[in-house]
Amino acid sequence: MNFIRVTVQKNGKYWQARWRLNNKQYSKGLGPMRKVTKVEARKKARAIEAEVNAGVIAAGTPTIESLFRRFLDHNAAHFAEGTVYLYDLSLRYLVAFFGKNRCVDTITPADAADWRAAVANNALDIGTRRRKERSESTVCRIVKEARNVFWAACKDKIILTSPFDHLEYHAPAPDIEWRYIDRPTLRKIMDKCPNDRWRLLLALCRYAGLRLGEAMRLKWSEVDWDSRRLTVQNPLRYKSTKKKTRILPIDPELYELLLAVFTDADYAKGGEVLPGMAYKGLRCVYRRILRRAGVETYQQPFHMLRKNCEADWVARYPMHVTAKWLGHSPMVAMKSYLTKVQDGYYDLASSEVAPSAEKVAALRAVPASEAMPSFAPNSFSPGGPGFSQGR
Repeated sequence: MNFIRVTVQKNGKYWQARWRLNNKQYSKGLGPMRKVTKVEARKKARAIEAEVNAGVIAAGTPTIESLFRRFLDHNAAHFAEGTVYLYDLSLRYLVAFFGKNRCVDTITPADAADWRAAVANNALDIGTRRRKERSESTVCRIVKEARNVFWAACKDKIILTSPFDHLEYHAPAPDIEWRYIDRPTLRKIMDKCPNDRWRLLLALCRYAGLRLGEAMRLKWSEVDWDSRRLTVQNPLRYKSTKKKTRILPIDPELYELLLAVFTDADYAKGGEVLPGMAYKGLRCVYRRILRRAGVETYQQPFHMLRKNCEADWVARYPMHVTAKWLGHSPMVAMKSYLTKVQDGYYDLASSEVAPSAEKVAALRAVPASEAMPSFAPNSFSPGGPGFSQGR
């Protein structure tokens, strides 16, 4: 590395040391002119110059790996395991492209854009046995984690600007096939389940709107038999909208299935409602159950049951109540859950609103001024001729 010269310059009423490293300008205050002479300022600048050339200041800017490790040391306690994995995955892609010892202040926006393109094109080897092609949603999530780390570095004044700020990280809305599993179809599927625990798992997702992990962790102590309510607890060390403790009602069919599986021994131990069921292979087994029941397979098999539950609840209860039971905000419900208009609403709208063909022909034959009824200004005011008070 070439010798770095540190100069002393005026900055208003203060002395300032300035130097350039890796095409970037650095500066450090040396004190006010009324207290520090120019000779003293030059002496301080020579000390800074020695430190810079020895790699103590600026030349010792953290590498990509050390920056990520620092970020995770500060924040990993608030993240889920899956989130920590995504940060680690983003780090592996950065190291594969830039190298392990690349200083973060030497990365330019053009370098960051090239890195994103390499991730999207599956051109980087991150040490896996075979390269797995990443979807655009996963690429956006990897880019988002890199943006978060470099943004935190900017906030902590480690770097001045983030080279990843201009990268696109908003994933496109996934095109997921909507399937509505009504109660008769679900009973048909349950008839082909191997045991009561499998039937109860499907009922917890479809009739109570539980996420798969919540259903697997549910304990008998969280079942209130008298008031017929379930309490979904937050067993994790961090809080999020998905992990808030909430209380929701027990559907009558779900209540019967809970009774079929319930044993006094499990309740006394405070054991799980679905012991012995492992996550591994659940979706494969469920697809086989669907084929035996003659039901076409669909995407997001367990989560789709939760969406169906919300669709039923929203048709009967207020949105804020349904969102509270499901454990997310009404905005999330409108964006990700209530995206399908069921056929029944089309039939209802067409039968109630659309006039008959004879009525349409009759209206077309009458002048518009005669076809539209006229009302007195106060005809629909309380007490007027067009207002009727319900009793």
